[in-house]
Amino acid sequence: MLKGRRIENIGISKECAALNMKRVCYTSLAAIPVHIFIILQFIFTKTGGSVSRLMWHNSIILAHSSLLLFMIIAFFLTYWMSKKRNSHKAASAITYVFSAALLFAGAVIVAIDQLVLTSITPFLLVCIIVGSLYYIRPPLALILFVLAYTAFYFLVKTTVALPDVFLLNHRANGLSAAGLGFVISLLFWRANATNINQRNHIKVQQEALEKANKALEQLAFSDSLTGLPNRRFFDEALQREAAAMARKGHASSLILLDLDYFKNINDTYGHYVGDTALKQVSQLFKASLRTTDLICRLGGEEFLLLLPETNITGALAAAEKLRKQLERHVFEADGISIRITASFGVMKFTPEVLNNPNYFTPADNALYRAKLNGRNRVEADLSESSE
Repeated sequence: MLKGRRIENIGISKECAALNMKRVCYTSLAAIPVHIFIILQFIFTKTGGSVSRLMWHNSIILAHSSLLLFMIIAFFLTYWMSKKRNSHKAASAITYVFSAALLFAGAVIVAIDQLVLTSITPFLLVCIIVGSLYYIRPPLALILFVLAYTAFYFLVKTTVALPDVFLLNHRANGLSAAGLGFVISLLFWRANATNINQRNHIKVQQEALEKANKALEQLAFSDSLTGLPNRRFFDEALQREAAAMARKGHASSLILLDLDYFKNINDTYGHYVGDTALKQVSQLFKASLRTTDLICRLGGEEFLLLLPETNITGALAAAEKLRKQLERHVFEADGISIRITASFGVMKFTPEVLNNPNYFTPADNALYRAKLNGRNRVEADLSESSE
């Protein structure tokens, strides 16, 4: 469980680092006028009295002047880094240094205040600010607040000799402040981690859903073996082509082809070789067709082609070209050389044929004649070729 938490904490550190950089930038920018106001207020306010009051007055000015310089540097550094592509480690390091500096400054100001006051409010305030504003990994936050309390523990007695009861009370309250800061930091980290993990989980689910939808769409409109469009996709394309023909008045054609004696390949060499050969045949056809042409696998070893803006004469020439390319090609499947031929049936495509579910029947009849006449040949639908 602890190992899982550690991996989770490291995983969200990148997102937290970017957010922390912005917060450090905004915090330092907001702190600059605050420190200027405090410095001016102390400069123009006289604190008469004892030497300890004068020392406190001057030390507060020095402390806030140092913090002002630190905030100016922090602002310009984080602003510059926000414009660059820096690693999350560099951004995290700046956050840790900035947080440590704030906590140390709080302890120093408490030590200075002991010259005239008995309050530890500055240390409590910076513990709450660091715990609530910056997302720090819990192990590092624990180290940070332990070191901050250690500094507080020793610094609180450096400026003036406090009675034991006051010193004990201050150290106890300082421990409470550091503990409160760590608890706040832990709660904010866990809340932010949960938010990031939920957002990432939703993103992963969305990506998985999109991938599944694409896969389903692929299955719905393509042949799983060859990757060619299937009959459903082809029919929708025919509807679009029919609409284009009605607008432009051009001629188009269909070609139905069947691989000759393909069953013998499956029976002789097995279905793996047959499937591999089918894929290669499909790629050969795709490479040989125009980009405007469309080929689909009807099933088995049958293929149907749409040739837009191509009359019956052009379709016959295209079919003959495919037939010769297929006849000359030697396919390699599982170390076996295979030659394949096909029989072709060509028909004229018109929008009216779509009224019949078996719209490619004329091409099927022509294909049947090609087989009767010896296979490995092209035949056209007689009724269309006579027009």
